[in-house]
Amino acid sequence: MKIKNQLTTIFVFAFLFRLILFNIVPVTGDATFHYPIIEYIATQYSIPTFEYISGPNPYWYPPFYHIIGGLVYSLFGFAELTPLIIGLTGVFVFYFFAKKHYPEIAVIATAILSVLPFHSYYSAIGYPDGLLFILAVAAYHFYKNFLVSKSKRDFFYTACFCALSASTHYHGFAPLVAITVHLALKNPKKAVIFGLIAFTLASPWYIRNTYVFGNPFWPKIHGGYFPNDAAVQLMPKTFDGMFGLHKWQALFFDFWIGAPNSGDDISDKIQLAYEITPLAFPLSVFWLIAMISITAIGIMGAKKNDVKLPLIAILICLIPFSGNGLARMFTAYIPFFVLALAKGYVDLNFKWKNILAGILICALIAGPIGYGLGYWNFRQKYIPVFEAIKEGTVNEETLVMPFNVGDCVYYTKRKCLRIGSIGGIPKPSEEDLGYILKMGGVDKVCCTSLAKGQLSISDKLICNAFQNQTPSIQYDSNGVWGKCWDITE
Repeated sequence: MKIKNQLTTIFVFAFLFRLILFNIVPVTGDATFHYPIIEYIATQYSIPTFEYISGPNPYWYPPFYHIIGGLVYSLFGFAELTPLIIGLTGVFVFYFFAKKHYPEIAVIATAILSVLPFHSYYSAIGYPDGLLFILAVAAYHFYKNFLVSKSKRDFFYTACFCALSASTHYHGFAPLVAITVHLALKNPKKAVIFGLIAFTLASPWYIRNTYVFGNPFWPKIHGGYFPNDAAVQLMPKTFDGMFGLHKWQALFFDFWIGAPNSGDDISDKIQLAYEITPLAFPLSVFWLIAMISITAIGIMGAKKNDVKLPLIAILICLIPFSGNGLARMFTAYIPFFVLALAKGYVDLNFKWKNILAGILICALIAGPIGYGLGYWNFRQKYIPVFEAIKEGTVNEETLVMPFNVGDCVYYTKRKCLRIGSIGGIPKPSEEDLGYILKMGGVDKVCCTSLAKGQLSISDKLICNAFQNQTPSIQYDSNGVWGKCWDITE
C-alpha cells in the first residue's frame, strides 16, 4: 500500500507540474509549425510536402509525431494537447519499464522523471522528443525482454519500436543503432537480421525523402535536389564541432532548464526574470549549484547500473549532437540517465540526503517554471502584434514575414511564405525585390521587432525596403512593434 500511495503522489505531481508548465510556456520555435502541421494532417487527411502550412521549411520531418498529434486533434480539436498527453504517458511507460527491469529503484526513478526539466518542459511544448522518449523506453523494454526470453515476439516488437522512433525524427535512429550495435557484440548474425528488419520498417519515409529531396536526411548532410534552399544545414564532416566549450555549456543549460535552445540565451532569460523579481540573480546561482550537484550524483550512479547499452546509446547520440549541439539529441539516452540518478541517490551515503533531495527537487521545479515565466512575460507582449495582423488581413491574402514564418503561420492562421525555400519566394536582391514579391503573389510584407537581431541580410533587405512607406497595419507599444505594408501593382 505504501508503494501504491507513493506512486499515486508521483503521478499526481507529474500531472500538476506539467499542467503548470503547459499553461505558462508560450508556443515558440519549432512548435509554431509543428502544431499547424498536426492540424493540416488531421483536417486534410494527407501529409504536406511544399505547402506553406509546413512553416519555415518544406515538410521533411519523419511524420509519426504529427500523425499522433493528428489523432489528438481529431479527438479533442486542440493540437496543443499533444505534448501534455504524450508527456504524461511517458511517465507511466517509464515506470512500467523500470519496474520490470530495475525494480529496486523504479519508484525513485519515476519520481525523478516526474520533476526532470528536460522531460517536463517537453510535456508542455509541441516537439517530437516526448514521443521519442516513449518509443526509446519501449524499444529498450522489449530488447531487455528478448535478451532473457530469446522470444521472436520480443525481437520483432523491439524492431517495431525502433522503426517508429526513426519515423519520428532523424535522431530517432539512435535506439535502433544502439541496440543493433549492442546485439552485435553478443550475436552478430541476429544483429544483422535485427538491423535489416528495423531499417526496412523505417525506410518508407526515407525513400520518400530521397525521391522528393534527393537526400533521405534532407536538409542535413547535403542539399540533394535543392542545395541552395534556406533550410539546408550541412552536418560537419568531422566530430570537431562537439569539442567546443560553448556546445557543452549550452547542453548543460538546455537539459536542466528543459526549454529547447535555452543554453544559448540563458543570460537573456535571467535578465527577463529580473524584470519580474530582483531575486533572479541569486536564485540563478543557487539553481546552478544544485544542477551541478545533481549531475555529479548521476555520474556516480551511471557507474553502478549496467553500463554497456547506455554507453553505446550515448556514443550514438553524440553523432547528431556534433551537428547542432542540442540536448534533445540525447533523448535516446535520457531513460538511462534517469536510472543513473536514481541509483546515485540510493547509494548516496549522506546523513541529510533526504533534506538535500528536497532542496534539489525545489531547484529542479524552479528552473523550468522560472524560465517559462520569463519567456511568457516576453512573448505575451507580442500577442497583440499578431492579433493586429490577423485582424487586418483576410484568409485569401498571402504574407511574407521575414524570420518569423512559424509565428506568422501559427498566430495569424494566414498563408505565410518562406524566403529562399521551396514553396516560398527566392531570396531577393535590392533590384528584384518588387518583382519577386509580385511574382510570388504576395499581398503584404509584415515585419516585427521579435528576434530582429537574428534577421538575415535578405530578411533585413525586405523589411528595410518598406520602412519609409505608410503601413496598412501597425502596432507599437513600449518598443514592441509590428507593421504590414501592402504590395501594390
